[in-house]
Amino acid sequence: MGAEAYNALSAGQTLYLNDERGELTLTPDFITDFAKYDLQGILRNWRKRPLLILHGEKDETVAVDQARLTFALAGVPKKLVIINGGDHSFTNHGNKAAAEVVCWLKDRL
Repeated sequence: MGAEAYNALSAGQTLYLNDERGELTLTPDFITDFAKYDLQGILRNWRKRPLLILHGEKDETVAVDQARLTFALAGVPKKLVIINGGDHSFTNHGNKAAAEVVCWLKDRL
């Protein structure tokens, strides 16, 4: 979402975002609800559970740096896959995303 959009929500503004799925309205409640979750704490408690992170390289909704941060904080086993050209919904890259999930699941058997 970026710092500018986050700051606007924090200041009480409503945002109207557009992505490949259409328009999304975010109200300031998004920030207060999101703030209820401690990502670092969740990941600390997730340490010994397998984690697969798929992220589109061209995701304009969630920055790819968020996927990298999540990966860095997570325990093992873990895998990070950045799908080249992929957007937030993996439009035109669904087969690649699905193949990564299938491969990851097979590795768990």
